[in-house]
Amino acid sequence: MASILRVNTLTDASSNNSIATSVLHNGSAKAWFNINQEGTIAFRDSYNFSSLSDDGVGVTSVVYTSNMNNANYAAGSMAKDETGGDFAIIRFSTNVLTTGFTFVGEDEQNNNIDCNTATASVDGDLA
Repeated sequence: MASILRVNTLTDASSNNSIATSVLHNGSAKAWFNINQEGTIAFRDSYNFSSLSDDGVGVTSVVYTSNMNNANYAAGSMAKDETGGDFAIIRFSTNVLTTGFTFVGEDEQNNNIDCNTATASVDGDLA
């Protein structure tokens, strides 16, 4: 039989650190990843992402384990290119869906590149 635990605040054993459950629900990242786009792409670590695919130079699609409520979520990202460039960015492509998104790694001349490290954190409501 399933149980429901209803609380307003969580606290540690010494009652020194507490947080409202609404902060956990509304204020924490709903998904994040750290991947390598070079060679065989792979998650180094992730939360709430089930798979990724290499869609061409610098282009990667990721799929959520638990979908977002709508496609109006926010994602912050960072990238690093250790293959010669000292600047890299990742940006959303046109495919931002409740089930995942596609992003592109670029250098300072806006050329698609595979980034040594690409990271993103997603905020919004889960479905």
